[in-house]
Amino acid sequence: MKALRSALVAGFLSSALFCPRAAAQADGAATHSYLLLVGQVRSQMNFDNKETIPGLVRTLDSVALDNQALAIGVLTHSLAGFPVEGVDPGARQFARNFDAILGAYSAVCMDCAELGREVAREDKDSIDSIPRIPRIRQALKSPLADTIGAARELIGAMERLGPEANTSGFSTAPIVKKLQADVEKLVACKEAHHQFTLKLRAELAQRFAGQDWSAKEILP
Repeated sequence: MKALRSALVAGFLSSALFCPRAAAQADGAATHSYLLLVGQVRSQMNFDNKETIPGLVRTLDSVALDNQALAIGVLTHSLAGFPVEGVDPGARQFARNFDAILGAYSAVCMDCAELGREVAREDKDSIDSIPRIPRIRQALKSPLADTIGAARELIGAMERLGPEANTSGFSTAPIVKKLQADVEKLVACKEAHHQFTLKLRAELAQRFAGQDWSAKEILP
């Protein structure tokens, strides 16, 4: 996973090599307004990350998790629709980086939904085994800080229950493995984006000194 994170950091930071002509045509006010719009999307995703998604993972509600993935898709669509005329190239890259994070959140939600469906199916088909869904929900009763924490707790619960908890339990192993990979990708995307943001904040402050780039609504 360190290799993935390093690759993402390198990719995000190399994308910050601005075209001089595009940077010269950029406008501070347009860039500030654009990042404020992006910030509204970030605010919604931050709420879902800390409140909505952990609750859905706790209940392993597959339908609701699929719907959450669709809701994240709406945020992605909104992000793509913001006007970019006069916007600094670095700010546009910031939005693209965040779009990658949205995609990673969506993948985690879909993985959890798929896992919930498969475990529920196994519970229904294996009448001689102890159902796992209630045991998973019991294991996830402790506070879940965010999407990453909730997904990791779910992975841990699946590992503790083991395949012996259900006669066909091995069928969930590939889903758990995929969830683990998507969680690590989300972590890597967020870490790389954080490093890019630090670089961008310093560059915008130098390029457009008349604007305040320190507000959380603009850059986290």
